[in-house]
Amino acid sequence: MKGLSIGTIIGLVIGVIILVVLTPLLFKAASNVLDQLAETLGIVKYSPIERAMICYYYLCKSDAGCRDPTFNDFCSPDKIGIENYEELCSLPGSLAVDGRQCGSFQFPLKITIDKNAEISKDRLKKKVDTTHLLIVTDQTSGGINWNQILLNLIPFAGIWTIYRALTETVAFFVFHSQDLTNIEEESYTLFGIAYSHLVKFANVKSGTYYVSGAKISGPANPPKYFIFVDSFPRYLNLSSGKCYYVEVKPNQIIRISVEDEKTENLKDYNYLMEMSSDVFLYYPSFSIKFWNATNTEEQSYKCTKIDCSEKKQFVFNTRRGTIKIEVQKVEASPLPGGEYYYTISKFVLNICR
Repeated sequence: MKGLSIGTIIGLVIGVIILVVLTPLLFKAASNVLDQLAETLGIVKYSPIERAMICYYYLCKSDAGCRDPTFNDFCSPDKIGIENYEELCSLPGSLAVDGRQCGSFQFPLKITIDKNAEISKDRLKKKVDTTHLLIVTDQTSGGINWNQILLNLIPFAGIWTIYRALTETVAFFVFHSQDLTNIEEESYTLFGIAYSHLVKFANVKSGTYYVSGAKISGPANPPKYFIFVDSFPRYLNLSSGKCYYVEVKPNQIIRISVEDEKTENLKDYNYLMEMSSDVFLYYPSFSIKFWNATNTEEQSYKCTKIDCSEKKQFVFNTRRGTIKIEVQKVEASPLPGGEYYYTISKFVLNICR
């Protein structure tokens, strides 16, 4: 370093830091461009179910919902179909909940497969920017990897494992094993847990599937993403004379699709309901908000019993009828540090057309 000024040395250090920070970003940007080019040229082809899972991953990753540029690059109407795009984006947008699709399970991406489609971990990894990607089923099992645990007893190795757990992201793609055939399995160790009977490659049976997702994150941990592939919707399909017995948490959105009001426009026959509760001392109180694209109603109530088991009924208007929501009972939890104050933790409802 002889002959170099302090300013030059500081400049070199800053240059190295910038290079270290920017190099991965440049490689990632270049990789994204190459992926887009490969897909355009047909070198990498994603099955409809793979594309749906990737779309929901990016929907969960961004708070911008369908407005996120990465989501739109891969999940535009011309790539997932106009009907799928309306279900996933247009309907939530018209109901003022775009950005809340992830974790609500009320706006799944509906995919119909006429012939066996493939799912490939290698293909998913090309597009899903997560450190770890696992395709799991009800057959997947996990246990402690003792070799990893013993390795963690070495001070530096233990610190490294903790650092990885605090910085590395994980995406789980969840299937029912009964929906898959020709499964190629793999094992994978993640933060000291050895998973077996994971899916590396499989065919998905013909049928209709509903793809939804959830994001779990903490203040000190990176997010974990869960993308679910179900053969049934998780929102309510109501027709005349039909009822659903459901359990609902406060501030959880429930979608009600009124089947006997169906038109070609989703917003004509889809409604949302949300329960909210107040802190209470003796008897619970709560509000029910019920709305569609053009109208919002809200009703409040204070219970006369501690568990609200008097079965109070609320009636809300739809375009050609009513929805009846009967509160069967509530469950309450004490506030942290509060000896006498409670809040509702769960509503038990009977919802009828």
